[in-house]
Amino acid sequence: MVRKKTAVLFAASCHTGAIMIGSDGITQEALKEYGLNFGIAFQMMDDCLDLIASEEDLGKKPGADFETGELTLPILNLLESVPTGQREKIRKILALRNCPKSFMKIRSMFFDTRAVLKTKNTILSFISLAKDKLSVFPDSAYKRSLFSLADFVARKGFDNN
Repeated sequence: MVRKKTAVLFAASCHTGAIMIGSDGITQEALKEYGLNFGIAFQMMDDCLDLIASEEDLGKKPGADFETGELTLPILNLLESVPTGQREKIRKILALRNCPKSFMKIRSMFFDTRAVLKTKNTILSFISLAKDKLSVFPDSAYKRSLFSLADFVARKGFDNN
């Protein structure tokens, strides 16, 4: 779902840019793969921020994914991080989509389990993959900018958490 949601858009944008300037196939493929992996990390971070960020930091009310019942990576990691007996309790809380107290319970459980670390590590692994795809390029301001963009996304949700 994450690939179809945002990652293919990022991949297509990076790939199209390389095509438009007449880059060779290696360059096109490297930028497309950077965009795909960056896009996956970006979407996962967006899903994570929807769960952990404040309204002030997010710029909108958090919990949109919770209210629509989307099973995002953070929620899936939460379900995997608790003993089997607690999973049914979490599923019942998730079913209460329009209840702010339920959202806060899920948020608290996310922080109280290894789910937050697992989510962070998954995001960082896709950031690393994205940056690795740029290894075909020599050092330049453009390459450093793409690295900086990836690093910014990697830090965004975990600076204060």
